[in-house]
Amino acid sequence: MLKRHLLKKALFMSAFFVLLISSTYALANVNCEPPRDSLSDNAKVKWVYDGDTLLLTDKRKIRIIGIDTPETSHHQQQAEAYGAKAREALRELLKKSNYEVTLHYGEEKRDKYSRTLAHIILADGTNISSWLLR
Repeated sequence: MLKRHLLKKALFMSAFFVLLISSTYALANVNCEPPRDSLSDNAKVKWVYDGDTLLLTDKRKIRIIGIDTPETSHHQQQAEAYGAKAREALRELLKKSNYEVTLHYGEEKRDKYSRTLAHIILADGTNISSWLLR
């Protein structure tokens, strides 16, 4: 009886890891290029809230399209695991480009929190969405 239970558990866990690995592989190989016909403009980042949300010097709050990183602590909400690491990684990447970015807007202009939705591209051509997925 115990062997049967352990075998079931092992099969379940191995199926979970196969799903996890295949999902990670699919995300890492997804094409995150902004649409060629999208509107764009240049901007400077003032603040990084977390791994997927920025504040620009012109006071616009930007949510990176296609990315959902763990949350940092805010509004009496506890931080999620790796939230601070995602924020720091994004800060370091932006620092290398002197916080200058190009925004490419998607079909939807704003999310439910009134943040502007955009793909973020650095001067060297790095797509932040692709970089974060890798």
